[in-house]
Amino acid sequence: MTAVTNAINSIFRTDDENAPLNILVLCRNNEKYIELLCHTKHNFYILQNHPWNGFIAKRPENLKDLNPHTPPLDLIICHDRTEQYMEACGLAFNLHVPLVLIDQCSQELMRPHSVIENLQARNIDELINRRPNFSVASSKFIGSSWGYTESTAQIVPLATVERYYADVAESTETYVSMDNNISTETGSVISNIINGQYQLIPTDHENLDDIAVAKSKYFINTYCNVTIKLLEAMAAKNVVICLRNKDTMELITDRKNGILIDNLNQIPSVIRELEHNPILYNSIVDKAKNDMVKNHTLEAFVNGWHNVFSTVRSAFYLPHLEQTRRIQTQ
Repeated sequence: MTAVTNAINSIFRTDDENAPLNILVLCRNNEKYIELLCHTKHNFYILQNHPWNGFIAKRPENLKDLNPHTPPLDLIICHDRTEQYMEACGLAFNLHVPLVLIDQCSQELMRPHSVIENLQARNIDELINRRPNFSVASSKFIGSSWGYTESTAQIVPLATVERYYADVAESTETYVSMDNNISTETGSVISNIINGQYQLIPTDHENLDDIAVAKSKYFINTYCNVTIKLLEAMAAKNVVICLRNKDTMELITDRKNGILIDNLNQIPSVIRELEHNPILYNSIVDKAKNDMVKNHTLEAFVNGWHNVFSTVRSAFYLPHLEQTRRIQTQ
């Protein structure tokens, strides 16, 4: 299918405001986010060279591989301005469809990266000036750090789903979970720091119904930014342990709904302290779960993305409807 044919077919098809959109998402370690997106009930597609990792999340029924028989695409969603964005721009240009960029971390972090990665921006101005057709930020703080305003970006907070709202199972072991979708080096560093004092369990494995954070009491955030797995651990009443930076400090208040540390070597002493202070432990996990119930619901996430898709449809495909709305509100 040529780019012109795709654009023409898409424009005619999206003239119906209620028709589901056909959306290409770039899938590189974004399975959790894409799984949440699929709850919007639109049609999603991934490139065949970006395979789905079934250890991270179940593949939704409305997520297909892009192939020559795929219907006309309506937009592309990119999750990373440093590693995915140029590829996404090329695809959007060739297919004549709008591009939505999601920023899940602040300009200070530049992109999601592990807690042991020493990342420095080579050309931050180039990253800031990469303006897509539409922008989504996971929080107001992240959006403002990239120079977005209310008129240039929409805020859609990360979410968790109901199956993670479970109390920690009783066990004689003190289980500590961590995101194992990380580099071997990162996993080895944390394992050496724990040094067998506590039982480490991975979040990703072949049985997705066996939820690690439903067993663990503590969750080590192996990324510098706030992740969906971090929210899932909070929802499941784990004490989450994060490196202190502007991104994590926006979500976590130290010793209120989680623990902020300045270096990874503090992890064992923090766990020992909480194991001997059940009152503090319980107050942290109760506050963490309440924050998830209040601020990071799947319903709010889906509604936020419905607004994004409505904006894309109105501005790119149905500008006459947008003009009508403006007249009606004047």
